[in-house]
Amino acid sequence: MIIVRVELWPYGAQDSGQVIAEATIENRGEDERGHRYRATFHQQGAAALGIPTRTRVSEVFGHDRKQGVWSLIARALAAGLARDAAIKDRRADLSDDEMLGLFLDVLPAAWGFSEADFEKLLELPRGWLRAWRNHEVAIDDELALEIRELGALQRRLRLLRTPDGYSRFWHHRWSAHSPIGARTPWQAFCDDGPSALALIRQHLDSGWQ
Repeated sequence: MIIVRVELWPYGAQDSGQVIAEATIENRGEDERGHRYRATFHQQGAAALGIPTRTRVSEVFGHDRKQGVWSLIARALAAGLARDAAIKDRRADLSDDEMLGLFLDVLPAAWGFSEADFEKLLELPRGWLRAWRNHEVAIDDELALEIRELGALQRRLRLLRTPDGYSRFWHHRWSAHSPIGARTPWQAFCDDGPSALALIRQHLDSGWQ
């Protein structure tokens, strides 16, 4: 694991320094394209400057270690900034809450997931969906992006499966030579988290039938 810390030294005074941001970069294994990494970026908020506390996660695929650590950090940052840009670009669409809510209601049933499993897929706390239906919590920008990404995955599935096969897609074991190895897509997600979903999307987008 690589740890990167950003410290602020007021007027160059090291004794008064404080950590204002930190990143962890985890090696998630290797495939034929190179190493896979998952980076988590945490930024401390500063109310006086209007800077919110924020945590972001990004994925790096096919990294060649010969490129060095700074290249890895740059790629992880670029992926994280691209994700922020995607969230910002979609803010204008967030008024369409009914469409997002429809995905939350329909996808678990279509994919054969329990509410707890679907909450895990979206990295939501247990019981979030029940709280959402009771109007106790709302869909924020980042969750809206996650829902739309699952919607894009569903649109790809429609080209490969009829509705009665959506659930089987998640629970059918892939071959050992696939991007996720000899596992089902759901097992791969449970083992590797969002990085597995990214591999599945890339594989489907490549035209796999």
